[in-house]
Amino acid sequence: MAKNKQNPGIAIALVGAVVAANAAWEGVANYGETWREKRRAAELLKVEGWQFFQLCGKYDGEGSHERAFPRFAGEVENMIAGEVGEYLAVFAPSLEQYKAVTEEAFKEIVAGTKKNLATIEDS
Repeated sequence: MAKNKQNPGIAIALVGAVVAANAAWEGVANYGETWREKRRAAELLKVEGWQFFQLCGKYDGEGSHERAFPRFAGEVENMIAGEVGEYLAVFAPSLEQYKAVTEEAFKEIVAGTKKNLATIEDS
């Protein structure tokens, strides 16, 4: 029976390239920061909803949900508009820069992987 003499270095190089690519993409896509911003917005909307539901805070003097609803709807819409505006102000202008950084990182990863594979094949 023939022994399988595959070089584990190829698999290691490929796994390393995948990990590096994922790390580069996380740095560019900035998922952690986006999650924190969306979580903050969700919590603010939840607080607004509870204040409306309990007729407390800014809705304290309204007396009923029917009277408080126009103010509640306006507050929620302002919060959503603010969130969209913040998102676009931060992320939209730099999208081209992120694309350029991603492409450069990908090229570096591919070049490094090719170099590692060539080194392994020469061994």
